[in-house]
Amino acid sequence: MKNRFMLLGFILVILFFSGDALADKAPTQVKAELQAVMQKYIMSNSINDQILDLDLSTGDIRILSPAAAHPMIFLLGDIYVMCSDLRTKHGESVPVDFYVSIDDSRYKIFRMEIGNRKPLEILMKQGIVRKME
Repeated sequence: MKNRFMLLGFILVILFFSGDALADKAPTQVKAELQAVMQKYIMSNSINDQILDLDLSTGDIRILSPAAAHPMIFLLGDIYVMCSDLRTKHGESVPVDFYVSIDDSRYKIFRMEIGNRKPLEILMKQGIVRKME
């Protein structure tokens, strides 16, 4: 299954990044590209198809599996915020937020918050983050 997702992600990245500058792209194309970047990021940061999350206060490692990406994308100025869910070995859902910037006309994830949605919720309440149309 991992190979299928990897192949799909790489195909999407190649198709969408071969176009014009990012500013000239339709919102649906940008959303598809961002989803592909997030999937590629998850796959490239997985160990045996799982994400490891270290609790720095206890030293415990939580093993998480990819579950579902949320279709909604938010904007924080020029930064995109994407959300996904991971699952624990017991099936509990863990929210993950990805913060994406643009570098040399390419999307790059520069921050990933696992199980820490509070900062994003605060920014949303303050009106700093808005839904991408």
